[in-house]
Amino acid sequence: MKRLLGAFVLAALLPAVLPGLAHAQAPGTEARDFKADAKALATRIDELIGARMAEGGLRPAPLADDPTFLRRLFLDLNGRIPSLLDIRDFLDDDRPAKRDIRIDELLAHENYAKHFATIWRGLILQGATNMNQAQGLQYPFEQWLRERLQKNLGYDKIVHELVLSTPNGPGFNPGAGGGSPAAFFFANENKPENLAGATSRVFLGVKLECAQCHPHPFAKWTRNQFWEYAAFFSGMPRRPAAAPACPSTSTAARSRSPAPRRS
Repeated sequence: MKRLLGAFVLAALLPAVLPGLAHAQAPGTEARDFKADAKALATRIDELIGARMAEGGLRPAPLADDPTFLRRLFLDLNGRIPSLLDIRDFLDDDRPAKRDIRIDELLAHENYAKHFATIWRGLILQGATNMNQAQGLQYPFEQWLRERLQKNLGYDKIVHELVLSTPNGPGFNPGAGGGSPAAFFFANENKPENLAGATSRVFLGVKLECAQCHPHPFAKWTRNQFWEYAAFFSGMPRRPAAAPACPSTSTAARSRSPAPRRS
């Protein structure tokens, strides 16, 4: 349980290192070069991947040419293919660091926040399509994500704010045209076991729900550990003051979170 809780705390508290990501510096401390941190992190990831590929006797693919790189970059960061003008400008650019420069430009573009808000909404609200109540809240949730990405808020802070949000907290109840994190809790029916499975899967990369009824068949997690983790979400009902207009309302989503079961 200590390892599991430690992993969750790590995911919630470690700063995300991204190119161009600005962080406020504490008074009296030296400014930190986050671009250098990002490059060092990328180098370390490449080393780990390279080592595993070498173990398996695999050879990396050759470096992508400029047109291929630009197309992939636009699709990844802006959700669209580059225009003809974008392609011509990039191919005519003879600066050695033009790829890094274009990455920074697309990260600063407004489409970056819109694109990734849509991607993260789909990943985080996987159960929203099956619930009318959550369907009415998924677009305020996407706006909630977009607002934080536009402010260049670190992913660690976004996760922290989402997991600890409450009905009485600022910005939880969806207002007129405002964003709200409420859909995350409606999509998981406000149930501790669902919230435990969703947070571990999305934010930790661990499919912990497999240990809900029996020891995990492919990992070390036990049933007791699953319910110990789920207990963190027990007794914390989250419900907007005013429900969105929907054809019908999910009874399960409106119910109070049950107490976790003990095995």
